[in-house]
Amino acid sequence: MRVPAALLAAVLACGCETVLDVEAARRALERAQGPPPLLLREEPAAELATTEGIRAVSGELRAVPLKWDPLLTGDVGGYVVERALREKADFQRIGTTHDRFETSFVDRGADLAPKALPGTDLGDGATYFYRVRAFDLEGRIARAATPVVSATTAPPPARPEGLRTYDHQTGRIALTWRAVADPTVAGYVVYRSPSLRGRYEPVARIEGRHATTWVDRGLAPLRVFYYKVAAVNAAGGEGMPTRALRGVTRPEPLPPASLRVVSATPTAVMLAWERNVEPNVAGYRIVRRRGDDGGEETVAEVPADRTSFEDRLPEETGGRLVYRLSAFDRDGLVSQPQSVEVTLPGVP
Repeated sequence: MRVPAALLAAVLACGCETVLDVEAARRALERAQGPPPLLLREEPAAELATTEGIRAVSGELRAVPLKWDPLLTGDVGGYVVERALREKADFQRIGTTHDRFETSFVDRGADLAPKALPGTDLGDGATYFYRVRAFDLEGRIARAATPVVSATTAPPPARPEGLRTYDHQTGRIALTWRAVADPTVAGYVVYRSPSLRGRYEPVARIEGRHATTWVDRGLAPLRVFYYKVAAVNAAGGEGMPTRALRGVTRPEPLPPASLRVVSATPTAVMLAWERNVEPNVAGYRIVRRRGDDGGEETVAEVPADRTSFEDRLPEETGGRLVYRLSAFDRDGLVSQPQSVEVTLPGVP
């Protein structure tokens, strides 16, 4: 004979001497499990008085706590809690309590009854209507119900204030804002778009109500983005985002102006150019290429206060040379190059 696992556990728990003492084990199992649940029914109705003193608490995060006074007369077995979307609508049972003095219930929307908003819970900023009826020891529900009360769940998080961007940084844009005062806020979502009226995509989720900074990294020079930030509560509800704010990364330096050949001989070429106006330019890089098929070679990097360079050729050279001049800044950003060609006289 196969003994069910629960019954075998009861045999061991009750101190039975053999596994064949099934009846004693069964009684121990029934005591542990308690009485079977009542089958609640509307007809015939219980002859019980009206439950009174019901109150509901608003402002909780996707939950509505309910409380009522115990019904002190009659054979009360417990209470049924019912909810509707409107005061005069059909009420549906959403929960039960099973004792005369079990007079509180928290509605978290864990039921199949209709909700005010799409989803599986009560939602944010949604209003519901409640009533309570008692049932007797045989599971018959009374017709008399409490007066209808209403409650509204906590609203969606408020819009963060004080959004600010710190831009013109190399390869990054920093954002900061003020923490939302709502204690249900669990974090923030950052949205980004390449244009003011374009599509905003989520690029970051920041955990914590007081985590109010974020840095968008790895960006190319002179990139423009628009940002919005929205608060998110602990249940995942998202509030309205901030207005869009623009941020731009630091551009690369401007190409050096007026690159020219001052003089050229088979052994040396003198170059000159105009100084860049940007204050963070660190210097200039000169690259030389021989003809169309020759490889490029960096021949010098000079500081920002220099506006000329003499390229002393390693040997007497004839033919065409191409020079490219780029400016670079202290963060390593490099400008587009300017080019100049020179044809040296042939070497006899």
